[in-house]
Amino acid sequence: MRKTIIIGLISVGILLTAVFGVRAVKSFLHIRHIETEVGSSVSLHGWMTIPYVAKAYQVPVDYLFAALKVPRDDNEDESLHHLKNNYFNGDADAVSNAIQAAVKNYQSPDDASPEQP
Repeated sequence: MRKTIIIGLISVGILLTAVFGVRAVKSFLHIRHIETEVGSSVSLHGWMTIPYVAKAYQVPVDYLFAALKVPRDDNEDESLHHLKNNYFNGDADAVSNAIQAAVKNYQSPDDASPEQP
């Protein structure tokens, strides 16, 4: 009887170790995947403003407004959601793609462009 209980407890311990070990490995792989994506994409939310995005990604405000083809006047305090509705006919992808392209182009200019002193 005692031997059966010991074997049962050891089996339960091995099973729990395996289950939580697999979960730990999955979490590690997920976190590693997220860390590799952080530098390659721009995370945007509708509440953000152009100055907020500019500061977060170290891109000049005027550069982002020019990339969006949106006038800076009266739009500095407006959210991306507002800009999407008023300048892009509600197309969130157009706003997101334009900002992501602008940030990427600013942070790593094309090799074909002349070097700045």
